[in-house]
Amino acid sequence: MLYTVEEANAALAHIGPIVGDLVREFLELRRIGRQRRALMDGESDYDKALKARIDLKSARIESFIKELNQIGCKIRDLEIGLVDIPYACLSDSGRPMCLSWKLGERGISHWIDPGGFRERAPLPRADTT
Repeated sequence: MLYTVEEANAALAHIGPIVGDLVREFLELRRIGRQRRALMDGESDYDKALKARIDLKSARIESFIKELNQIGCKIRDLEIGLVDIPYACLSDSGRPMCLSWKLGERGISHWIDPGGFRERAPLPRADTT
């Protein structure tokens, strides 16, 4: 599925909560992983409980990523909630482009060339309406 800027902005009502949950789960998973590494036990009931929580968080993260992929979106950065959304527009060189949205942004205002440079660029003003 390819999105126009207008369609992508409308889809943020669905994408935003998924990405919010994904980032929360990822940050919690990282915190639990640090706890478990600090413990370095492997045998205690507490370590086993941490391992179970890690497994649960990992499964939830995979589920959120799958849900985003099913609507054509790709998570680029789990820590900040950066998402690529396939754009119904080609670059000057004819390559497909992606709209780029980050958790907390009010709407779509950036794009990225997934096959070229890695920095997000602001959309031309005419495209953001």
